[in-house]
Parts: sequence; structure tokens; C-alpha cells
Amino acid sequence: MTNIIQTGRPHSEVLAERPARALYVACPILLALLLGLSLTAPHGIALYAFYAIAVVAALPTWDRRFVRELSLAAAVFVLLDAALMQGSLDSWQRFLSSLTGLLAIWAGLHLSLETIAAYEARLQEALRRAQAIAHASESTGNLVVLCAWTKRVKEDGKWVPLEEFLERHLQVRVSHGMSDEVHQSMVDQATEAEPEKE
Repeated sequence: MTNIIQTGRPHSEVLAERPARALYVACPILLALLLGLSLTAPHGIALYAFYAIAVVAALPTWDRRFVRELSLAAAVFVLLDAALMQGSLDSWQRFLSSLTGLLAIWAGLHLSLETIAAYEARLQEALRRAQAIAHASESTGNLVVLCAWTKRVKEDGKWVPLEEFLERHLQVRVSHGMSDEVHQSMVDQATEAEPEKE
């Protein structure tokens, strides 16, 4: 997160730094192996599910373009396999097998793109919050002035409650409690104030 704020780089560049770079090689290799397997060995519809798994496996790259291209390659491989399918399958069975494979790939693509979109939305919200905090601290010269007696924060020339300041700038709700020290102090005071019984 700090890199995005400090460098101003797009979030896609920051996401690309993730350790999932090996998937850029592994997923296409998996597709090629699946195509080779499907062209050389008799198989059923279940093999097409692995094409969809290869698409979903590309998700940790957080790269929409890569996931789309991988899905397109998987769809082409399914159609190529259906065109070259050997065996006793009728043309309608090849069509249904291909359709099932394409639907599985579409479902994997949809799942991956929706997950990426949700992650990017959360990232944008976190970035917006971080920028709001940075802006709030810049307006006070990176210094938040807190009244030592009332615990109010000086904001734009007005003294506002600390809870209000935190909620406005950090979207943090504050609840009140009692520290152990204060609790013990109150217990001690109550004990001292009780008249001794004889």
C-alpha cells in the first residue's frame, strides 16, 4: 500500500509484483499438456474441467488480461480437441462435450474476473482511506494537535472530539472502556471509602 501512495504507480503494477509470476509460465504449460493428453488418449467430458481449473489457477496473478487470454486459449484447445476427437463419439456428443468444456471455461473466467474486480475494489477503498489520512496529516503539517486536558483534536481551527476525528478520517468507530490501572485505582478508592466493620 505504501508503494502505491509514495510512488503513484498504478495498482496493477503493484499487484504484478506478487510472487505468482511462475503462473505466467505454468498455466499455459498446463493447457498445452491437457491438449496433448486429450489428443492422444481417449477421454470424456471430465478432462475439460481441467481446462477451467487452469484458468482459475491463473487467479493469483491478479492480471485480467492474462486470465482472459488463457481462457481464450483454453476455449480454442477445446474446439480443436472436439474437431480432432477420435473414437466412437457422434457429432452431437462431440458438440455436447465441447459445449460443456466451454461452459466450464466460461465459469472459471467469470469467477476469476469477479474475484479480481472485488479485490481491486477493496484495494481502491484502502487507497482512498490512506490518501484521506495522508491529506489530513498534510493539512496539519503531519501533526495532530490534541488537547492535553479535554482530549479534543484541533481540526481547521475547531476543537472536535477525538472519536469524531477518528471516525471522519479513518472510518473508525470508537468504543469506551476502562484500563486496568483505572479499574484498580477505583477499586482501591472504594475499599478505602468503606467504613471498617468490627
